[in-house]
Amino acid sequence: MIILPWWTSSVAHIYLFVQTLIGKRKLVVIDFHEPVDPLEDASPPLRAFARVTGWLVRSFAEGFVTHTHYDRDLIVKRYHISPSDVHIIPHGLYDQYTKIDKGEARRTLGIREEYVILFLDFSENSREYGS
Repeated sequence: MIILPWWTSSVAHIYLFVQTLIGKRKLVVIDFHEPVDPLEDASPPLRAFARVTGWLVRSFAEGFVTHTHYDRDLIVKRYHISPSDVHIIPHGLYDQYTKIDKGEARRTLGIREEYVILFLDFSENSREYGS
């Protein structure tokens, strides 16, 4: 699964490149963290570019995620996406977690590298790690 977060036309060319490379080998989900870019709406050239590239990017996706009912309704109306294809996953406050030291977190997770790329694994095996 590949999750394309915070879609905006400024990164559409990158998303199209990634989607072309992977073809249909992976499930593509778009996370509409910010469903509408205010700058794109304010500029006619950007708005036109966003409509074309946005349609292409969305046409590769099998699912869509947003964080509120309001955003889901906006996405359905604006992008003509079926409501059944848009899933709402609310944001948590994360205040239920105790803050731990960075070094302790690295030791607990077994991270020895200086730089780490974070990704979410929704496969069946990830259940044992609480992902």
